[in-house]
Order: sequence, then structure tokens, then C-alpha cells
Amino acid sequence: MSLDSEFSQTIFLSYSWKDFDVANKIDKDFRIAGINIIRDIRMDYKDNIPNFMERISKEDYAILLISRSYLESSNCMREILELFNDKEYEKKILPIILPNACIFSSNDVVDIIKFWENKINELNSKTKELSSLANISGIIEDIDHFTKIRNSIDTFITKIKALNCKSFKELDEQNYKPILDFIGILPMDISSMILKLIKISNLEERDIEIDKLLEKYPNNGNLIFLKANVAFSEKKLQKAKKLFLNLIEKNPKVSELYNNLGVCYREQYLFNEALEAFNKAMAINPNDGVAYCNLGLLYKENFNNKEEAQKNYEISLKINPSSGETHYNFALLLHENEDFIKSKYHYEEALKIYPSLSSPERIADVHYSYANLLFLNLKDFINAKIQYEYCLSIDSNNFKAQCNYAVLLKNVFYDYVKSCFHYEKALEVEPKDVITHYNLGNLYYKHLNNIELARFHYLKAIEIDETYSNAYVGLGNLLKDISPNESKLLYEKALSIDPSSILAQKSYAIIIKILKKNGKSTE
Repeated sequence: MSLDSEFSQTIFLSYSWKDFDVANKIDKDFRIAGINIIRDIRMDYKDNIPNFMERISKEDYAILLISRSYLESSNCMREILELFNDKEYEKKILPIILPNACIFSSNDVVDIIKFWENKINELNSKTKELSSLANISGIIEDIDHFTKIRNSIDTFITKIKALNCKSFKELDEQNYKPILDFIGILPMDISSMILKLIKISNLEERDIEIDKLLEKYPNNGNLIFLKANVAFSEKKLQKAKKLFLNLIEKNPKVSELYNNLGVCYREQYLFNEALEAFNKAMAINPNDGVAYCNLGLLYKENFNNKEEAQKNYEISLKINPSSGETHYNFALLLHENEDFIKSKYHYEEALKIYPSLSSPERIADVHYSYANLLFLNLKDFINAKIQYEYCLSIDSNNFKAQCNYAVLLKNVFYDYVKSCFHYEKALEVEPKDVITHYNLGNLYYKHLNNIELARFHYLKAIEIDETYSNAYVGLGNLLKDISPNESKLLYEKALSIDPSSILAQKSYAIIIKILKKNGKSTE
């Protein structure tokens, strides 16, 4: 989002939709820094797509996100063929190599050429099946287009390989310095300094550096936008809201500002105001997939309107089919609606996209939710185990994942030692969780034959919550053979807390029989 643009030249962003999140990050970073990015998502409804693609040769520079999906995309290759019309195109291209580019091995290049030959042969074969070849100019154009791609793609790849290109990871780590140097943005230019600010992870430190720059550029909207985001991240919601409103007053046609304001309202439980802000964002930019995703989340979480939530998620995915955030939120909604097969699909789509950019905690959440679907709803225990392990390898402090994985290991795989390990890990995160102490007590008592540790965890559960009846039952079971009278008192305590507890009732009935059999008083 560019509120102040000191860099007058334009950059066309060419990418495959399968690399949407990488494109999103570059787009967001550059626009916040005041660099003009031309991108398909900002096309108006019914704009001519081929005409838009032709713009790649007319802009000052073109960022190319090179991946296998890019090289196998008809639209991306159409943009490259358009670039070839500019005799000096090599001076304007800014290639970025993504991990799955597959261009450095001759075998991989042959595979890409074969891909296009197969597309040509497939379309030729289907055309021959037609009873008449009249009125198929569109199909002939596609065959011609695919043939042009097949004949030029090796040349294109060879040129890319000859350049000293950088990977996205390298560029991100260097605050895009190689690109900035190439297009003439100096280290002391405001755009370059803003890109450095974005990479400061400590919010307090980032805010200090923003204030330093604001002394020099007091009215720079991009700096104020960053300051508003820092305030939001620090839960200083009133401050963030005030800053966003000030920016909107000066920039009333920027949809991203209304999106951020809407999220701010939502966090303040001002749901109607959030609804109005998201609708305003969509009115300004009908192709704002983020606004539809935000609106879907608002309808689901705050208005309990799942039908409207689903409708907005579906629109968001039509606009941005590779939005990991929308796929994940939609998967959660479908999961709740018990549409498990569709939910599975959207979890998997989210996981294809998320790993490149999202925070580790967010990625771990997706693995965790997907694991729960596989474990509890689809009974796919092997893959559930894999997903829990992915989650915990990313975020070992995910308390619920530790607990649920422990349950899976205990009840399905009978791996009691490993189950115990994960319950203990859960307690490192939440040392006062009563249910985990109780479950661990049961595990030590029933499966690991460690009476002392079982006793410790039952007593710990009681110490934390004296009204948790199950812990008294667990301790009573432990003492049943050692001290039946003490066991009886513990069951009675459990029943006094929860008279309807079936667990306590059954245990109490058993201890009464034992005491009668032994000829002991039950008074």
C-alpha cells in the first residue's frame, strides 16, 4: 500500500497464482515503501486481461517470480512473450528465483519443454475429434500461443540462468537491496529505509526507528501506517484506530486502510463498525480478497452467521485462490459445519501456501487443526500423527497439540511412554492445567506402573482445583487395594462435589463391595 510515492517509476509484478503469498509479501513491502507495483489483483471488474498483460512491456521494470508453476502457466508465459517485444527487456527484468524453479538442470528444462509439447499435442488431438473445424479460431490461437511458448522457453530460461539472480529468501534477508540498487534507490532514500524498518522484529525498537524517520519526514503516510500497525500489534487499539482514521482522512480511496481499521474495530468488539469498514474497503476495491476474508471471519466469529461467512470466503477465494489465510479460515468453518472432506481440502491448500511466509505459530495452528480433523473426524490416525508432529516441530509450546497428540499416542498407538512425554511437555507450557495432571496420573497408574508419580499428579490436580472431582476418583482408585477406607472417603468427596458423576458412582459402588467382602464397616 503506497501512501507516499517518491519513486516515480513503476514495477510490473508477474507471478503464478500458486505463488500468491510470495507475490503478496513483495507487493505489500514495496507499496508500503512507496514503490509503485502494478499487479493483476488491482484490475477493475471486466478489465481486459490480455490488455493488462501487455502492460508488462510498458512499465519501467518487471519482477518475475520464477517457479515451476510460473514456467507452466499460459498467462505468465504470455507476459514473457509480451516482454520479448521490447528489445531492451533484459534491462528491465528483475527475476526472483523461488525454491521449485527447476531451471538449473537440463533434465528439468526438457521436462518443461515436454510439458508444452504435451499441451500442444493434447489440443491438436482433441481438435481432430471435432466433426467440423469451423469457428475454432480461439482454439487455433491457443495452439499457436502454446507453440510460441514451446519455441521460446529454452531461450528464456537460458537468459535467466545467465543472470546473477537471487532467491526470494536472499532478497528478503537483504531487504531487497539488490533490486533497490538496480532500480536506483539508494540506501538513504526513504523507500530503502522503510524496507529496513519492516524487518525489525522488536516492536518497541521498530517504533523508535519510525519516530526518528518521522522527525525528518513528519507527513510520510507510509511511516504513519507502520506506526499504526506497531500500535495495533502492541494492543494499543485506540492509538492504532486514531492513526488509521487520520490516514483515511488524507487517503479516502485506499482500501487497505479500511481493512486495517476494520480489524482494529473488531479487536475492540465494535463489530458493526468493523462491518462498515470492511464493506467500505470492498466498495473501493471490489477485488479486495482480504476484505472478503475479513468479512467472512467477522460473520463467523462475531455475528454467528455461518452462511454469510461461507459466501464471503468463497468470493475471497475466487479473487485470490492462493490465499492461505482464506483457505485456513474456510477450512475451520467447514470443519465446524461437519463438511469434513471439503475442510480437508482447504487445510491442505493452506498448508501448500503457508510455509513460505507465515509466522511459525500460524503454520503450527494449521497443522494442529488439520490433525484434529484427521484424528477425531476422519479417523486417519497415521496422517493425524504426522500432522501433530509437524505442528510440534514448529511450535513445541502448542499446549493443545501436546495434549491431543498424547491422547492419540495413548488410545490408538498404545505408546504410553511417548504419550507421557507429551503430557509432561504440555505441563511445561501450562503447569497448572488440572486435566493434564489428571490424565498423566491415569497414565502413570494404569499403564506405566509408577504409583508415586501417579499419586503426585492426582494430588497436584487437587491442589490446583479442590473442586475437580475426577482427581479424587483417580487417587481413590490408586489407594483402593492399599487403603480401601481412605479410597472410600475420596470417592465420597468426589460425589459431594459432583453427585451426578458416573465415574465416582461406579468407583464408590465397587469400594463398598470390597469393604463388605472384607467384613469391614462401610459407615
